[in-house]
Amino acid sequence: MRVGRLLAAAALLVAAGCAATPDDAEDGDVLGEPPTVVVAGDGTELALQAWAWCWTDATSGGCADGAPPDHPASIGSPDAVEITFPHEGWWFRATLVESTTDDCPRHILTNLSRETATTHRLEPVGPAGTWTVELVGDGPEGDLVVTFLWDTPVDGPVPAEQTGGCG
Repeated sequence: MRVGRLLAAAALLVAAGCAATPDDAEDGDVLGEPPTVVVAGDGTELALQAWAWCWTDATSGGCADGAPPDHPASIGSPDAVEITFPHEGWWFRATLVESTTDDCPRHILTNLSRETATTHRLEPVGPAGTWTVELVGDGPEGDLVVTFLWDTPVDGPVPAEQTGGCG
């Protein structure tokens, strides 16, 4: 994902003498892995682990390039979705991919509005329906990607930034 961050993470570990070990991880976290992203709406809350990320903090760092889940967790159909990440200085954007059997589903790109230093809000975009949401976060410690399903209950605006249609 970010070669510069990976090199910085490697330098940090060498400088620290690789003092941190998996036994030092707290609460079952994998060393060097970002914390979970909490997605919430209408009483439903999902704690999502990033499937692709680069992360560097005071004691460790690393990167992982995975694949989105075959069956993402669903947030249901709240009017809006609140995103919480426990580090300040992060920005989130989303790509909503229309759930369809069409070979060329619509993709809508949108930025999330910041509510507090650690929370963001995702509003419906495009026609109401089932969307696979790929949420990308960028911040001082790195970047990450999580995925979930959202059944938007109402139509939202269609931003100029959209792709799809294969034509």
